[in-house]
Amino acid sequence: MDIDLIVTVVHHLAVFTVVGIVAAEFALLRPGLSAAPLLRLAKIDQAYGEAARLVVLAGVARVMFGRTEATYYLTNPIF
Repeated sequence: MDIDLIVTVVHHLAVFTVVGIVAAEFALLRPGLSAAPLLRLAKIDQAYGEAARLVVLAGVARVMFGRTEATYYLTNPIF
């Protein structure tokens, strides 16, 4: 299987996961939370950190192992 396809799919899924986790955190965050919801929110925040790490690692892998040359990403101010 093509490594570029795998890394691209992982990168996009990780980005969508981050968006979903941020939406979940936004929905659960309320003033005056008790201990149980705060622990749930802490676990969701940990998942956010792991998903964000995966976004960065997959992005670096796309630059290093993808079909598009690294100069495309490194010279583009958006990336």
